[in-house]
Amino acid sequence: MVTSEEARTALRTIARLAEEQGNALDKAFRLFGDGALIGPGAERLHDGMLERHHTVQRAFMDAFHETERVARAGGEPPSFAAPYPRPTPAPLSPPRGGYVGGDPALIQALHDELGHTGSIWQETGRDLSGVLSRLGLDSRPGQHIAQAGTWLVDQRTDLRRRRTELLKTPPTPSPAPPADEDAFASVTNALTEAVDWAGDRWADTVQSAANLAGLPQVGKLAHTYVDRLAKPMWQGAAEGGVSLIKQGWQASLGGMVTDWDGYLNRLEGASKAGTFAAQHPLEFLKQASDWKTLTQNPARWFGRLVPDITLAAATAGAGTASTAAARMGTGVVKAAEDAGAAAKAAENLADGLTPGTASRGAAGDPGTTGPSEIRHGPLNPGPLADRDAIATFRSNTYSTVTTTSPTTLYRVYGGTAGELGAYWTRVKPTGPVQAILDSALFAKWGNTATKWVEIRVPPGVTFYEGVAAEQGGLTGGGSQVVITQHVDPDWITDRGEFPAR
Repeated sequence: MVTSEEARTALRTIARLAEEQGNALDKAFRLFGDGALIGPGAERLHDGMLERHHTVQRAFMDAFHETERVARAGGEPPSFAAPYPRPTPAPLSPPRGGYVGGDPALIQALHDELGHTGSIWQETGRDLSGVLSRLGLDSRPGQHIAQAGTWLVDQRTDLRRRRTELLKTPPTPSPAPPADEDAFASVTNALTEAVDWAGDRWADTVQSAANLAGLPQVGKLAHTYVDRLAKPMWQGAAEGGVSLIKQGWQASLGGMVTDWDGYLNRLEGASKAGTFAAQHPLEFLKQASDWKTLTQNPARWFGRLVPDITLAAATAGAGTASTAAARMGTGVVKAAEDAGAAAKAAENLADGLTPGTASRGAAGDPGTTGPSEIRHGPLNPGPLADRDAIATFRSNTYSTVTTTSPTTLYRVYGGTAGELGAYWTRVKPTGPVQAILDSALFAKWGNTATKWVEIRVPPGVTFYEGVAAEQGGLTGGGSQVVITQHVDPDWITDRGEFPAR
């Protein structure tokens, strides 16, 4: 029979462990902010860490409240409070222009930090499971913590691979967002964190009061309400409110002066959106209504409507109409560009190309037709699913191509970019400007595109081909080929340098 004194001792141990491990991932999260890893792979890892952070916090709270119930059975309430819930960091914002990369030294630090924290969580979880079992309680909170630790340790394999790949290529600095973009993102993140913290505090207070009243189910209901309804709705309202202010600034004279290129891009986007609406009305309505968020997180979707509802009440509806078009812009323009790519594919079919074959390369190149090809997209990400390179293809859509005859490819380079690398094109470059625009070579990455090289890829080589995505404000749209294997210098058939102008 477990005594209340033994339960109080266990309660003190659980509170101490929760305090020690509540911010165990803080350093790892800061490394993301320092640029350790950037791109879709970084977002996936960061999201997974957020999920484990929340899992560990919840496991400690569950263990504490269950043990507290046993400790109170003796009639004397414990003399210390429940563990203090730590705020969950905001999700990682996608990099401007689809930039991917990282810092090998910081990746190594992240690798070490995940290994250290993961090992501690594994040991802590086992200890907690033992404490709960001795009290006759469910040991699953401890198991959840140990499993979270195992997940952290397992991520090191992918980090080692990414670090090795980065060390093989010249460093490319991350493009810095405009000051106003950075400021708006910081405000959104701060508001999201505040809502998250306030929601958890309220739910834990209700749970403590419910446990005192002998109604533990009420406490669990409070957490469910906060996690599934209250937090998503108010976080959506915060995102919508900041977005409303941001759009007002971008449309103002100040926004035009401070970000002229962005202002022109938004005008171009509005034109594309209008054309797309006329040609694809159903898809336009889905983009305009933020259909993806509505189906995946209805509470957050409704929260984003709160600023519009407020504005409509204040302006008799006029303000809502003027801001709704701006808010839908990115999704509609992207859909319009995707539709354009699909139309281009249809033109290729009409020219005599059959589905499953690659488009023709340079004129007179007999080796660029007829390879075996497998198409991949967002619903079937294929072999590049875990690689940052997938984000460099428009709409994350590309083909896996295995050559059946010699295939000619081209690459521009110069500055910090080397002669041989992963990124190529089927189209022979005519000059630096054309190459930079078609391949979206952001200037801050260091590729000056002053030289070119031609290779002849032998049969049996597999590469990945698609349309170059927008990067750093450059629209891309040219042919892009990614070769993940070693590019043999013996494949080089020609090279040259563009004349200086």
